[in-house]
Amino acid sequence: FAKATAGKPVPSKGQTKKNQPNSYGILEVSSFSAMLDGRPLNASFAIENFADPYLRLNINGSAELAYLTKLLRIDTLEGVIGYATLNADFAGKIKDFTSPNSETIDKVSASGEIHLANFAFKIKNNPLEFMNFNADLKIHDRDITLAGFRGMAGKSDFEIDGELQNAVACLFAP
Repeated sequence: FAKATAGKPVPSKGQTKKNQPNSYGILEVSSFSAMLDGRPLNASFAIENFADPYLRLNINGSAELAYLTKLLRIDTLEGVIGYATLNADFAGKIKDFTSPNSETIDKVSASGEIHLANFAFKIKNNPLEFMNFNADLKIHDRDITLAGFRGMAGKSDFEIDGELQNAVACLFAP
């Protein structure tokens, strides 16, 4: 999977706060670099309060979508190809990312950009093929703006530009 860049230390620091339980510690990694299936990934993150972790994450990188599908164990898609690039910031309690709903997603902060190129896939047990997807997505808080989202669903082509309100939860839904 991801491999840390050989020979380079990962700048990090940790601490606990006075008058806080031992589980409240903070772990901060100011610069993390790795290769994800041969593509660079750079990130910085901080985790506070290990009893109820709060995550601040900045991530910048690109990945082949078939590799990400395996890494994230997405088993409803098959024949996945294409690439994604990501430059984004996320902040919130980890439990709010992993179990998004109308109450918790308001507590999550997200911003950044995702670019999809030549994305194609098939949904398992469905004969329809989705091909030639390209899109630029801009994330701001709970909303996602689509620009140049185009592709083929079966024999039908389409293009969508617009805004999906309260859609960030879809990025984190299991």
